[in-house]
Amino acid sequence: MFTAVLGGACVGFVKLLESFDGGGGGGDDKDDESGGILLTLGGRNVIERDAGLEIPRIFATKGEVWFRRTEERTIRGIVESSPHGVLAIGGGAIENPKTRDLLHRVASVIWLHAAPEQLWERVNGSSRPLATDEAQFLRRYSRREQLYRETAHVEVDALMPFESVAAAVLNVASGGADAGRVG
Repeated sequence: MFTAVLGGACVGFVKLLESFDGGGGGGDDKDDESGGILLTLGGRNVIERDAGLEIPRIFATKGEVWFRRTEERTIRGIVESSPHGVLAIGGGAIENPKTRDLLHRVASVIWLHAAPEQLWERVNGSSRPLATDEAQFLRRYSRREQLYRETAHVEVDALMPFESVAAAVLNVASGGADAGRVG
């Protein structure tokens, strides 16, 4: 079974994936020791690799609609072709009803929750294409928040110390946590 980690706090989750698989490089697809696949979506890898463009360039040249359709197909392809793994998914994936339904059905979905103002502080000034205007960012978060709650099986406080967040996510990924809130 897959574990899907979503939400704006996913920005730092690549570090967890790298430590989970023994420190490989850069957040690309990785096979772990048990044969699962570790990857980040929205975290600069699979879609960028397949499109041959970085995500900000994809948004600029192909648009968000193209990106979201590609993201949904990519997620579906991964969960249909791999027995299990961990996916770190950007917060916008949840707005696609097909993606949301798929993840809720086939994965243990973890929402790394943080206050939207704190998330804005993390992404302000970055190259993230949807982090250019604070008011729009906060409205987008408000629109997504209920979708995160409905889709997630477990909510983890992303403001806990990193080691605690990592332990909580790995506990869920290994089947050791019930639905609810951690932290």
